[in-house]
Amino acid sequence: FDGDGVNDNLDTDDDEDGLSDLTEVYVTFSDPLDPTDPNPPPAGQIYVDDDWQGLPNGTAVGGNRFIGYNAYATIQLGVDNAVAGDRIIIADGLYQESVTVDKPVILTGPTAAGLAAVVRPPTKPTNAIIAVNAGIGPVDIQNLSLDGSTISPLYTNTEWYRGIYFPSGSSGSVSGCQFSMTTPASFGLEQAPAIETVDANVNVDNNLF
Repeated sequence: FDGDGVNDNLDTDDDEDGLSDLTEVYVTFSDPLDPTDPNPPPAGQIYVDDDWQGLPNGTAVGGNRFIGYNAYATIQLGVDNAVAGDRIIIADGLYQESVTVDKPVILTGPTAAGLAAVVRPPTKPTNAIIAVNAGIGPVDIQNLSLDGSTISPLYTNTEWYRGIYFPSGSSGSVSGCQFSMTTPASFGLEQAPAIETVDANVNVDNNLF
């Protein structure tokens, strides 16, 4: 202090831009959604956690993750806001949704013992619990639990649903996933198709049916 009532250590302007250094720090970190932010979260990764339901855009959720920027409460929002090649990292939790994948991405759930990202839609999906669009790939789906227990009673004995669907021209892989799907009697079958591919190039490995 020099008698003017202002702490000189917080009122300096070392780079002569008209802003105090304290103000510059605030501006730099106050708005993670600002495209001019010089310290944005790293590209290429999207984070999903059902615990983030209801949080407003811009909320910091730790680990340089911000709601509406690289962090979302649903898998579908993660896919919608990803770009081709992104890895969508899905936390342990229950995701009451079906998902349509319209770009090449990686969907990956937790691998630690006792943790599971469970995808359990509350209503009949259009095509599948996770449906890849025609011609899209590669789409890699890893370490997710697909649960049809809620929707199975909604089907008759002349219809069925799929866990994961890769239509014509799509490609990718399914690994480390767990499927729990039944229907009353889908054309005489008790088990709904876990993975269906139609003229698609898909590698399937180490899943539990």
